[in-house]
Amino acid sequence: PFITSIYLAPLSQENSVESLPEINLSESSYPMAIQDITTGKFLFANISPGQYFLVIWTQNGGMSLRDGNGNPIEFTVNAGETKELGVIIVR
Repeated sequence: PFITSIYLAPLSQENSVESLPEINLSESSYPMAIQDITTGKFLFANISPGQYFLVIWTQNGGMSLRDGNGNPIEFTVNAGETKELGVIIVR
């Protein structure tokens, strides 16, 4: 499995789909995933409602994760909700 730091970046004027792939990542304030090093599965806990996209931290900075069509993986979190994002492949 691919193990790295995975964050949720909130959609904002600073972080918008138009600004991708570069992300102004705040490691201290953006939620970081808890990741299982044997399976590569990850989860985020206690996330505030809002719109987010997935970001991985690389040696070159934060980069948005994209789906098979090249679109950023973006989603809305509602209060009390659990989201299943399926399989995400990093190449």
